[in-house]
Amino acid sequence: MPSMRGTCRYYSQGQICPYGSSCKFSHTTGIASVASGKSSKRHRKPRPSKKSSGPLQEFFDSYPPFVYDSSSSASSEFYRLCGYFGWDRDDPDRQDAHEAFKDALVKQFNVNFGTNADDLTAWQGLCASLYVNPIPDELAACRKIVESTHVNLVDLTDSFTSGESITIFESEGALSEYTIDNGLYFPRENAHAGNLLKYLLRHIRNPSANRGGRRRF
Repeated sequence: MPSMRGTCRYYSQGQICPYGSSCKFSHTTGIASVASGKSSKRHRKPRPSKKSSGPLQEFFDSYPPFVYDSSSSASSEFYRLCGYFGWDRDDPDRQDAHEAFKDALVKQFNVNFGTNADDLTAWQGLCASLYVNPIPDELAACRKIVESTHVNLVDLTDSFTSGESITIFESEGALSEYTIDNGLYFPRENAHAGNLLKYLLRHIRNPSANRGGRRRF
């Protein structure tokens, strides 16, 4: 079981943590604030960086001596990996690494949030990651909140491990611009995707990597 990291979102919001004693986060009070503007960026008290575990860590560990920084976006770390080994866009090694990276990203989502689209606990976990308070007790209510929230799925997956803030955008257009400018695309079709992720990709607008932008995989 991974070492404890940060404060449990459920506990910090006065909710009952559905993971109980198996929760990998600390059941102590955290600090959160909200900033307004084009996007709403939720902040948490910084914490020391620790070596992560899971599919993304395993992926980057397979390319020594590259050292993965789990406090950074997984996508930005992939770009850094490509630069580290000098891979250009058409390099077969880069293409192979990209396919493996997409698999790892999807598997990491599954580890973080689960795979069952009909599991209330999974949806409550998503709501907690989006700083929803109070967290609904009904599946339909949780789904409605998550579906109406403009958030980048790569950031959402990263934040579970890194503890970094998540940007909640006020519009689909703002989310799309951010996703394209930063190259934060979540794989739309992947053999490892569970029903929960497939549901989100169907119901949450997630810009395609084919739409152009400053940089793409």
